[in-house]
Amino acid sequence: HKVTLAESMDKSQTAQTDRLLPEFVELAKKGEASKARLAKLSAGLERHATRAAVILKVFQERLPQMTRAEEQYHNELHALREQTRRWNQAAMVINTKVESLQLQAQSLNGNEAESALEHVLTPENKAAVYELLDGMRVMLRETQEFVTEPSYSYAGASGNLSATFESPRK
Repeated sequence: HKVTLAESMDKSQTAQTDRLLPEFVELAKKGEASKARLAKLSAGLERHATRAAVILKVFQERLPQMTRAEEQYHNELHALREQTRRWNQAAMVINTKVESLQLQAQSLNGNEAESALEHVLTPENKAAVYELLDGMRVMLRETQEFVTEPSYSYAGASGNLSATFESPRK
């Protein structure tokens, strides 16, 4: 009876093995295919990660340079505006003195007017006025050249800066 039971169990297990073996082989094939797909996806993922890292690095390297250049440009514009403001104030003071002298000259006769002008506008004062005017012309020309450079220009900038440096007595 034990032999019959053992033979029965053997037949049952053999039948189950015969039935499960093709399924096992099929699962093994699917497992290999999954491993191959995983390896392929991993390689693609590594390529994408490397490319993304390179792009991010390039972007980060260029961003601060653009920001520094823009900051430098705006600082230079601010300095030029401040210098223009000082020059305009000096020009207004000189214009006021000139107008005052013109009024005095109109009230005096020829010789008295010349002596009054020479007394107030000494050769040093005349030289200072001409130096100031020459300096303003040079700064205007340099600013216009700077603003018209392709790397620093923007729409309408040269026109706006030219207007800033114009004489207040137009």
